[in-house]
Amino acid sequence: MLTPFKDKTTEVSCFIGYGIPGKNPIVFEGAVEGRIVSPRGVNKFEKRAIFGFDPIFEPRGYKKTYAEMTIEEKNTISHR
Repeated sequence: MLTPFKDKTTEVSCFIGYGIPGKNPIVFEGAVEGRIVSPRGVNKFEKRAIFGFDPIFEPRGYKKTYAEMTIEEKNTISHR
């Protein structure tokens, strides 16, 4: 239930670390800003996993949730 929350902005992010013994680790970060919306989309026509937050995350500047996007659309802006 989203009604109690006035501010629905959020950011999804992913961090990946890579290390080689004897060297400093390298950390990569990806992030996408957006907002939480009521669940939309199941993307029945794509053979891909719909992650837990895909139906409720709408990236900034888009009118679709991650679950409503094709895999190609999502991959162009994904935080991963």
